[in-house]
Amino acid sequence: MMCSVILLSACGIISGPQDHRQIEFTEKPSPHGENKFPNWPEPPLVIEKTVSKAITAGQGSGKAIDHKAHQTAAGVSGADKVLVTFPGLHKEIKFKWKAALSESDGLENYDNSIARNLAAYQIQKLFLDPEDYVIPTSMAFCIPSQHYSQFLGLKATPQLAGSDCVLGNASVWMLDVQLPEVVFEEQHFLTDPNYAYFLSNLNIVAYLVEHRDGRSGNILASKDHSRPQLFFIDNDTTFGTNPYNPFARNWNIIRVPALRKETIDRLRQVKRKDLDFLGVVAQLDKGSDNVFRNVVPGKNRGAKKPVRISKNSVQFGLTKEQLSDVWMRLKQLIKKVDSGEIPVF
Repeated sequence: MMCSVILLSACGIISGPQDHRQIEFTEKPSPHGENKFPNWPEPPLVIEKTVSKAITAGQGSGKAIDHKAHQTAAGVSGADKVLVTFPGLHKEIKFKWKAALSESDGLENYDNSIARNLAAYQIQKLFLDPEDYVIPTSMAFCIPSQHYSQFLGLKATPQLAGSDCVLGNASVWMLDVQLPEVVFEEQHFLTDPNYAYFLSNLNIVAYLVEHRDGRSGNILASKDHSRPQLFFIDNDTTFGTNPYNPFARNWNIIRVPALRKETIDRLRQVKRKDLDFLGVVAQLDKGSDNVFRNVVPGKNRGAKKPVRISKNSVQFGLTKEQLSDVWMRLKQLIKKVDSGEIPVF
């Protein structure tokens, strides 16, 4: 067997027909110290569980920065930055809030989608540990109109007929992050195992969700250069969305020289039925006070549409076609690894 040496501290090994090329760093990636979540206000699953419980119970109050909601940085269409306090978290957490479109517009368009944002957050759970998530916790909920005006200082315009709340998507605002000058630098990737670790995670998630808006404002990097974790903060243009941004360096293809073997091995364990939960990523039912609140998702009420609206309920999820596309991309990725087209480390 021949071992071809790939310079920059890596050795490419081609073995039997069922094996794949492997890049071996002189040091193994070890990106996590004592604090596994330095860029999160709380661990993502803690936020998810606590906020879900509070929203379902109708608790939690939002209040704005300096008594009003601030527009986020340029490039994030229609989003506001708000502080929200939830019982159980014992702190104020900053969220990026984006109100849904009107019911007459189907609640979404190519640049504003609750279903796609939630599905992008959820899919990473199949193959990444929480400390490795590249998409911030994203949740849908409907804020009572009175709270929306009183606490957020925003005009309350309920989108759903007969409701008294404003529907939207909230994504956790990450801490100690910045816009990276350069997202991908190949020399850095091949010599820094921690950088390779995090960038591989980003690329795999973006590839599976077919992320097509890679403009610089949508990717954030940790300020800690010894732990260069990366995050995608806007995930509307995913899962085959058209139109998309053709001028950005998009990540719907594999751009990195190699992928994490551990992640690929976990993807091998995913079955087609494991993707079905993405068909219903959120459901909100209307209460007696005309406020829609999160409930445990029920049966998929329309696999051909991402938003399913009825008189007293609204449901979000990927379509059957989108799920099939995710499955196809997953299988193609593994095939490329097994053929040696994409090395692993």
